[in-house]
Amino acid sequence: MINPSDQQVADAAKALGKAALFDRWFAKPEPGMARAWAQAFARFDLRLPDLLDAVTLHYSETGEHIAAADVIRHARAIRRDRAEREKPGERSERQNRLDRRLEAKILELADKKSIDNTNQPTQEH
Repeated sequence: MINPSDQQVADAAKALGKAALFDRWFAKPEPGMARAWAQAFARFDLRLPDLLDAVTLHYSETGEHIAAADVIRHARAIRRDRAEREKPGERSERQNRLDRRLEAKILELADKKSIDNTNQPTQEH
């Protein structure tokens, strides 16, 4: 199971809120529902702008109730379309940004896992 970040849960709640604006019969968004949808969205690292656009796209194509799978399908298509239209320089810049973000996350995780030796007694021989 993927544990979504607080930001991913907040993003899912916003997507749920937008769905409720389109569909008056849509369930009232609740924290548990936002967390469940965020778990599904986190598997694909979907971002808020794509999630919101996906909700709009869904309701512009159908009057059917929306499910997390619908949002994922539309958001991934939106992201894929954007990537396909990207110029080589833009792609390189985006990949560099992602690499920097990944490196920062790795360093953050490594720092959390490191042992704090500042209060350890020194060994004398």
